[in-house]
Amino acid sequence: MVENVLENAGGNLEKLKTKIYNILGIDLTEAATLLPEIGTAFEGISMIANASNTKKLHDALKSLSKNENVEKSINELYNYVSNEERALYVSTAFRKIILSNSKIAAAIIGFMLGEIKSANREFNNDDIILFNALENMTDFDIRNFKNIMKGDYIVKDDNETRYFKVNLFPEDKVKDYVDTLKFGEKYRLFSSISPILEDGNLKISTFYQPEEIDNTLLEYLNKVNQILNYGI
Repeated sequence: MVENVLENAGGNLEKLKTKIYNILGIDLTEAATLLPEIGTAFEGISMIANASNTKKLHDALKSLSKNENVEKSINELYNYVSNEERALYVSTAFRKIILSNSKIAAAIIGFMLGEIKSANREFNNDDIILFNALENMTDFDIRNFKNIMKGDYIVKDDNETRYFKVNLFPEDKVKDYVDTLKFGEKYRLFSSISPILEDGNLKISTFYQPEEIDNTLLEYLNKVNQILNYGI
């Protein structure tokens, strides 16, 4: 099934690649001569690694098309790529799909490409923030993110500042959830604040607060979950 999706999409992906290379002024023949050949000793390792890439690309393309006509969606993406900036961002998105640590993250990037293409809009800063975060998220990070966002863990201090109250996390999930908060701050999904005023008392520590972009990511995640049924 995975192979069929990629096989059917192959020709259109090749057309898209050629168009992007032409817009960016890259000589395909010259580029091919610069790529080192993989020796036979590494072929087995390459095949194993490619299994992961195949799965990620499959899920990304299914999300790009919303589990409908993949070939049509790639053709539409081909038409969307009309200038250098779009070519750069689309090629970057596919690079991040392959480099991502998570099939779910790859699928979300694919879904985002489909949404951007359908709206015929330019890429914006939030898109890039999410691409960078998703490239580095694991399936564990994504599941933790959803649990943190959907749980009753966001409270307000005396100044109406919203933040995640770690004391409300399940005891067996505190470390995992805090690690995800730290990850989220690094990639601009969450921000850190200190101090906070709670019940008239000033508390000096590191607290994490959600950002508006988190709601966007959560919305993408829920839509991708409906398409591919990841069970999260």
